Amino acid sequence: MLPQYESSFSAAKYTRNHFIDPHDDRAYKEIGGRTYSRHIALIYYLNPEWEWENGGLLVDMEDDNERYAPEFNS
Repeated sequence: MLPQYESSFSAAKYTRNHFIDPHDDRAYKEIGGRTYSRHIALIYYLNPEWEWENGGLLVDMEDDNERYAPEFNS
């Protein structure tokens, strides 16, 4: 996508009672003596029957804690 940058990809599956603490998505990583950080982060929701009680909101801590609900195929 951005040929001038080093590419790195990862994926995660969160199930019942899994969570992550508030964090910075920069994801600093040391490669060959240089420090790299993420320029793009994205989330792809694959949960067709999500309900508010399930939790899982994305909270943008830099934008007045705006909350985004998981929506299938988004």
